[in-house]
Amino acid sequence: MSIIYGVLEEERDHIMSALKLYQKQIAKQPQGCLWVKSRGKRKYAYLAHREEGAVHFKYIGPIPSKKHDALLLQIKERKLLEESVRVMREDLRIIERTLRYAKRNRRAA
Repeated sequence: MSIIYGVLEEERDHIMSALKLYQKQIAKQPQGCLWVKSRGKRKYAYLAHREEGAVHFKYIGPIPSKKHDALLLQIKERKLLEESVRVMREDLRIIERTLRYAKRNRRAA
């Protein structure tokens, strides 16, 4: 059981360090979502985000444009990172619960 306990502790440490790294990467990505508004026959991209409870729009440019495409990729990357963080937190919760259970049983034995 001590081998499994050691592996779980290593995995917990690995997940915690990966979480810190992913959270730093998420902080560097643009926050909010892409919003498309039509003006006449043209479409324009805006970055919508919340500040102090209010929604703010930042003009990005016409669609299609390099700025729009780059922002779209950054938002997709941020969403993938956020999903990875969610999965890692769930894994971390399961590992910590298992380690607590193992500690209790080691004391009782």
